[in-house]
Amino acid sequence: MPGPGWAYNPGTKRFHRNGRMVGNDTIVRWAYAYADAACDVVTALGSQVATGGLRVENWHALMRQAVKNQYVNQYMLGRGGIGQMTQRDWGIVGRQLRDQYHYLDRFAAEIATGELSEAQINARARMYINAAHEAYERAKCEAYGMPPLPAYPADGQTQCLSNCRCEWVVDELRIMGVLIGWDAMWKLNPAEHCPDCLANAALWDPLLVPANMTATEARAWRDVEVARMHDAHGLKMSEADDLDLGGPGSGHWAHLGRRGEIGGSKPRESGMSVKSGETWLERYKAKTGRAHPHEQAMKRDRADALRREGKPTTGAEVAKRLATYAERYSGDLRRADKAVVDLASEREGILREMDAVTARLQARGVDLLGRNTDPEFAALYERYVRQCDVIERAQMHRESVREAYARAVRNLLRVDKSEQVSLELAYVEGAPDDLPLPPDALSAMRFLRGLVSSQMAPDSSLVRMFPVFDARSGYSAEDDVIIYDVLSGPRAMVHEMGHWFEQHCRQARERLFAFYEDRTRNEPPISLNDLLGTTEFHASEATRVDKFLHPYMGKEYVRNGVRVATEILSMGLEALSRDPLGLAIGDPEYFAVIFDVIRGIE
Repeated sequence: MPGPGWAYNPGTKRFHRNGRMVGNDTIVRWAYAYADAACDVVTALGSQVATGGLRVENWHALMRQAVKNQYVNQYMLGRGGIGQMTQRDWGIVGRQLRDQYHYLDRFAAEIATGELSEAQINARARMYINAAHEAYERAKCEAYGMPPLPAYPADGQTQCLSNCRCEWVVDELRIMGVLIGWDAMWKLNPAEHCPDCLANAALWDPLLVPANMTATEARAWRDVEVARMHDAHGLKMSEADDLDLGGPGSGHWAHLGRRGEIGGSKPRESGMSVKSGETWLERYKAKTGRAHPHEQAMKRDRADALRREGKPTTGAEVAKRLATYAERYSGDLRRADKAVVDLASEREGILREMDAVTARLQARGVDLLGRNTDPEFAALYERYVRQCDVIERAQMHRESVREAYARAVRNLLRVDKSEQVSLELAYVEGAPDDLPLPPDALSAMRFLRGLVSSQMAPDSSLVRMFPVFDARSGYSAEDDVIIYDVLSGPRAMVHEMGHWFEQHCRQARERLFAFYEDRTRNEPPISLNDLLGTTEFHASEATRVDKFLHPYMGKEYVRNGVRVATEILSMGLEALSRDPLGLAIGDPEYFAVIFDVIRGIE
């Protein structure tokens, strides 16, 4: 490890020894050597606890210290030493250690049952040490000021799990001295590599990471890259076809592929297993051979609800059903959240009791290792382990609540395959024959096929696209071409397809125009720049505010006194891709019109 004569240069992101730069490969070898030495230590501890030479409680305490030392030192090495550590860095390490301690508690409980062999204990113990390589890689990227990346070596998202020996190699991208982003390459270091790491190296060679993103934009960008990684790994994605439906209160309002106003809560996770595409309910069934009680109860509840209510057909009925879902979801989730919080509070109380017993024992001259033989402390520790298991079950139940409602919303909006609209995406004439279609654009088309009925009856199934890079997306009605920024994500394509549908479906266009006229009657046009306090729009771009959830929904498209387009369907489809509940509750009339239009309901 670096010692006297060593210094870190924040500008070059490199260590220097006696004024000379040290190569990155040397630092990586140190990181691996430090981990290998720690693996030898925890292997020796594992052998002792397996043969009875070390009490489980003592092994647990020593393992916690070994894991803490490894994570802290690996992170500091990647960050450039303790002098470069900020409060944010300590927070990142703390969160990683919190997760590892939770897993380690369960590991200790399993060892106490006597069901694990010495080889199993040692193999798992080494994985805890090797997993700290993620801390080194994350710190290295933090030193560059980068947003969170879609994956890090040894973070468990590849088949080699914590044994990964890959690394990120980062270069800054600057124009006229101004930082515009980073090129990050997934590098395969000398080792035997799993198929997932080989796929990452091919996918991210390099990965372009934009600079100056907001936190919400960075999350959206990361979600897209994670989806691309899953596709490269050949994993089963969620039923939402790579587009999350969000939850009550979430929102994402962007326009035409440019960065727009983004806000709202982060969509809830679905409980999906990244490695298998299975939910935890399916994993439980595969392991035990029977359905989990939560799953049985949810199936009964859903069946009863369908029998009582029937499936709605019109947009107004669907909006009412979604509002009902949102009310039930909020109540169920609030109760599940409260249960987790209450149980966690009880666990904190147990920890305080353990601290009090420890203080009394230390006052009597008993050291930390000796306290494990104290009956009172041992009883508290056993309560603590049991409470951790109870909390885990409560968290699983909370995820089942989220999962059940997300599935209910998807099923309510999804069109049967036999009734889906036919859409074919292709480049305009003159594009290279071997140029693949953007994955995000294809993802958007899959989402739309599952949402739009053939009864909408567009006069064409061919969607022509012209790709651009880091530019404003749009739809040219004159050329019937979607101009798509390949970096803008799937929702930009969903948005532009709204304009395409509006031009290719006469009845839909007439209904959308009538809805716009009715909603904006007596509303004066207002400059979007003036209304939103920005200069991003052209001076001629204006909107009619009405009670739309976002001002852009009322944008005016008039030429020579004749209305030629609206944003009603485009913004509506984008809302359905992100937060159908938010649209149904916030503007049920708008939701009903969009639903009826895409289903071809008169």
